[in-house]
Amino acid sequence: MNLQFWKGIMIVCVLLLLFLGASVAFVETDSATFVITVLAAIHLLAAMAIISSFFYFDWDPFDPFRPD
Repeated sequence: MNLQFWKGIMIVCVLLLLFLGASVAFVETDSATFVITVLAAIHLLAAMAIISSFFYFDWDPFDPFRPD
């Protein structure tokens, strides 16, 4: 996977997190939907942290699996 692919995935994660953040205003805090919203936000933030580490360390996680 090249750097452009990971940038695209990062953009999708940011857009989903923004959409999720905008929907929090319409969710009751004592509902199961709020719990799922928080869990989804944590999942997106974890994905963004992992992808950010790809950018920072210039690391390709699939490089060992590519044929030479």
